[in-house]
Amino acid sequence: MEFLQCGSKDQSVRQDRSPAMINGGFVVLTWLLGLVATFGPVAVILGLIFAPAVAVPLISSIATRFLACTRCIFVAVAVLMCVGSYWVGHWDAAADCRAGELEAKLRNARIDAENAERSKLDETNRANQIEAQSNDQRAKDAAYIKTLENRPACNLDDSDLGRLPNHKPRPRFTKPAAGAG
Repeated sequence: MEFLQCGSKDQSVRQDRSPAMINGGFVVLTWLLGLVATFGPVAVILGLIFAPAVAVPLISSIATRFLACTRCIFVAVAVLMCVGSYWVGHWDAAADCRAGELEAKLRNARIDAENAERSKLDETNRANQIEAQSNDQRAKDAAYIKTLENRPACNLDDSDLGRLPNHKPRPRFTKPAAGAG
C-alpha cells in the first residue's frame, strides 16, 4: 500500500496501487480497446459504403461466431469490467486529489487573510505607540526648554553666537524679565 501524493505535501490520499507492470498493462489495454472501438466502427462503415458485397458477409460471419462463443462474450465483458473499474478508481482518486488541493488553497487563502488583518492591526498599534512616545518626548522637551528659559546663564546672545563660523548677526531681542507682564 502506497501513498499517492496529491498536489500539496501535507495531503496524501491512501490508495491501493498495483505494481507498475499491471498499471502499465491497464493503460496499454485501454489504448488498444480505444483503437478497436474507434477504428472498428470506422472500418465497418467504410466497408459497407465502398464494398458492401464483401463487408456484409464478413461482418455477419464475425458477429455470428462471436455471439455463438459464450467464452468470448464472458472474456470481453470481464476485460471491459476490469478496464472500466480501473478508470473509475483512477478518476475517483484524481477527484479526491483535486478536492484536497482546493481545500488547501482555501485554507491558505483564509490564513493569508487573517495574517493580513493581524499585520494591519499590528501596524496601527505600532504607529499609535510611536505617536504616543513622540508626544511624550515633545512634552518633556517643552518642559525642559521652559526650565532653561528661566535660567539666565542659558540665554544665548549674538556675542555668544558670534564665535560660530558663518554667523550672521540678527536684531537684538530681549526677553522681558520673569514676572513682568
